[in-house]
Amino acid sequence: AGGIVSLLAALSLSELATGMPKAGGSYYYVNRALGPFFGSIVGWGMWAGLTFASAFYMIGFGQYLLPGLGQYVGFLAGWGQIGITVAALVMAALLTAVNYYGVKETGSLQNVIVLTLVGLIVAFLSLGFIGGPQIDTFLPPEGWPAVAATVGTVYVTFIGFEVIATSAEEIKNPSRNLPLSMIAAVVTPTLMYVGVMYVSTGTLSIEALATSQVPVADVAKEITTPIAGWLSAIPLVEVSPSDAASGGAVFMIVGAVLATVSSANASILSAARVNFAMGRDRILTNWLNEVHDDFRTPYRAITATGIITLVLIAIGVGI
Repeated sequence: AGGIVSLLAALSLSELATGMPKAGGSYYYVNRALGPFFGSIVGWGMWAGLTFASAFYMIGFGQYLLPGLGQYVGFLAGWGQIGITVAALVMAALLTAVNYYGVKETGSLQNVIVLTLVGLIVAFLSLGFIGGPQIDTFLPPEGWPAVAATVGTVYVTFIGFEVIATSAEEIKNPSRNLPLSMIAAVVTPTLMYVGVMYVSTGTLSIEALATSQVPVADVAKEITTPIAGWLSAIPLVEVSPSDAASGGAVFMIVGAVLATVSSANASILSAARVNFAMGRDRILTNWLNEVHDDFRTPYRAITATGIITLVLIAIGVGI
């Protein structure tokens, strides 16, 4: 249901983006339709939201990398909050540098990460369905109001299609590629999300999922344990159930790490384009409206976004 609502929004936005393939996305359309006052509200809101989101993802990156993987990889354990902050700062600086260097490089990094994530999710779903998930009842005790509340909550997870609109000016053949990419960016995650939730809730109890720090890792432990038995049937191969379970958990935590990098990368790309468009319209300083001679990127807007993201991480804002 959340995916269907998002798809309707994506179809509307793709119409606007195809008709006005300019940097800035929703900011640009509102600014043209309703004037600079409302354009400023939307532009500042988008830029601040995406910058905070980038910092949020990077702190998540540090938490998944150190305490998360630290459970299974010894040298990553015991770094504490300082280690998490340093890891977040280093990765945020690296992503800002990649965005500064070129949109092609940013896209290539995104392609590698997303294809890896899709591979991990397909493996997770395949093993999960082989295990035969058991769903006792669809509705929670609270009934349909709880389902409606969940739809409202998960709706947020589908809004990545907005990022595509902010970069419309740099997309080849926008009349074809914008609608295709926006629809794919809603339909593909919707199908995968339904599959992951079906496997997860059919494998572990709701109570176990609710108290887990990384639920998919705990589900992966459960569904990869039988692999030990399959591998043990091969001569000279010995894998204990605990090793198989740990391996499955590690793969899914690595997926969570990659997901935070992918999300932050997209957010930095998008925030800088909103920033750039506002500079071009003189809502922000025209200093931001500068494209690099060699890299062809809005390097000042990217730098400003990256610096603010780093400051938010460093000062420990309660993101």
